[in-house]
Amino acid sequence: MLPDNANTSSYSRVSANLLPTNESSLNERRYRALFDHTNDAVFIIGMSGIHREVNQRACEMFGFTTAELLEMSVHDLVAPDEVPQSQDVREQLLQGVVMPIYERRFQRKDGSILIAEVNVALIRDQAGAPLYIQSILRDVTQRKQLEIERLEQERLRLELETERELNATKAELMVTIAHELRTPLALILLQRDVLDRYHAQLTDAQRHERLGIIRKQVYRLTEMLEDLSFLVKGTVNALELRPQVENVEVFVNAFILDFRQVVGLNRLIKTTFTGDLAQVNMECTFARRILTHLLLNAVKYSPEAATTRLDVTRVGDALQFVVRDQGIGILAEEQGHVFELFFRGSNAKGERGMGIGLSVVAQAVELYGGRIEVESQLDKGSTFTVTLPILGRTQNRDEDHLGSASLRG
Repeated sequence: MLPDNANTSSYSRVSANLLPTNESSLNERRYRALFDHTNDAVFIIGMSGIHREVNQRACEMFGFTTAELLEMSVHDLVAPDEVPQSQDVREQLLQGVVMPIYERRFQRKDGSILIAEVNVALIRDQAGAPLYIQSILRDVTQRKQLEIERLEQERLRLELETERELNATKAELMVTIAHELRTPLALILLQRDVLDRYHAQLTDAQRHERLGIIRKQVYRLTEMLEDLSFLVKGTVNALELRPQVENVEVFVNAFILDFRQVVGLNRLIKTTFTGDLAQVNMECTFARRILTHLLLNAVKYSPEAATTRLDVTRVGDALQFVVRDQGIGILAEEQGHVFELFFRGSNAKGERGMGIGLSVVAQAVELYGGRIEVESQLDKGSTFTVTLPILGRTQNRDEDHLGSASLRG
């Protein structure tokens, strides 16, 4: 084995001894020319880790003189946080591992960081004993910097694109809200004017009919504003679950009574109740929003004479609400998008709406810690199944929900 302080000529003689005698001098000169003039830094490292030989490019790359580098260990050049990995490389080489080219961060004399591709190999003598480690470094700092800059530009481009999409969504939302608010407000004003001008001429039944229209439009406005508030609060984690003990059957029947006053008493909504529902800890506000939009969708997209079913079942420590309608159904390829904000089915464009109802349902279910599933056949109807955990103490979104949310279409 060569001593760590062997000079260049000693190294050259060993190299020559490994070649046929008549070729050794020529190959030594070729090696020396390559060693001295390559654009890569070349280090010959003794088994103790001290540099035994370096080329001029190594001096230029790191800012040290040849004399300085020959007094340094290979680990003196490696960035401090990568020294352990560098030591691992030596151990792997001794174990016979052939190292692929890898990247390593180094530190120049002025303290700046250099990134290099490293091609390292353990050189052995004819008997297989380790002689030295040959390490070839290619400076890729500029290339990596360009990659970082490119990635940063791509990040900024994506951020700008996202901001543009967000602004477009906001603009679309404002236009949609303005349009949706204008219709009920116009109807309220119209009915108020009729009542003001023709109050004496109208029969009690006619006055009651117009007051019913006003009540319905006020309910519609209230629901829209509450939906928007719900979505905004849910986005900023401002919603909090406040469960209370309820008789679920009483709660649902009272809700259906109010709901039918709005959508029309002629709408058929059949309810069934299964299991122990007398004393259940539940969040009524969230449950009401979920049922409101599922039933509104069922009624809106079904024939007036159709029956909508609401089946309520206690399943262990969970409540299951199943809403079935006989409506227009949802295209198979669109079922995975029904819970997206502003999404409206291609077969539902003729109906009024902002496309936020099912988004509210999805968000409420997620915050509740439940899950929602949808099954639908075109022109035959849809079935939405919501499973909500029976809640314990008061909890907010940041706390552990009883079950994980999953939205499956």
